[in-house]
Amino acid sequence: MTRAALQCCVLALLVCGPAGAMELVANGDIEQPLSEGWEQTVAGAGSITRATTYDGDEDFEVMARKTTGPGYVELKQVVPLPTLDVDFAASLAMSAMATDEAWAASTLRLSFLDFHGFSLGHTNICARALRCPWNDTATEHYTEVPDADWHEYLFNLEDALVDLPGIDPEAIAAVEVSLFCLAADC
Repeated sequence: MTRAALQCCVLALLVCGPAGAMELVANGDIEQPLSEGWEQTVAGAGSITRATTYDGDEDFEVMARKTTGPGYVELKQVVPLPTLDVDFAASLAMSAMATDEAWAASTLRLSFLDFHGFSLGHTNICARALRCPWNDTATEHYTEVPDADWHEYLFNLEDALVDLPGIDPEAIAAVEVSLFCLAADC
């Protein structure tokens, strides 16, 4: 059996300045149905569900889950960036496990896009099964979650580019926020 699972609570891209903060992710708190602001893909066995029971509070969270067999599950949205001085915040619980020769991974991925919508690279908060081939490169950065418990993440997008020297900051026009679960070689 190969399985990857990702649960995510509040997602936020905030532009912070002297006038205060402005939320950029549509329905980033997941309080509205996922059809509001989010594009969903389930390729293979898996699901994307929204409920109030995932982390024990009364707010909604979303769970993207990829179960047995090859394929992926993705929940995403493209967010135009007025500036790179943008703070990103998320509350996450995720895991990835695989058996045999298969591998699996779960990630909250921020894809930096150019003015034409082409991906320049990614920064990821992820859980990877043992044989997952994902590794850091000049345009790909991975931060491994410490365990399957809920954790808060907060970082500035401009600061995150330090780990992505292959991306020209001047070329970035938007960021695609995605919850992505993958199982491969099943």
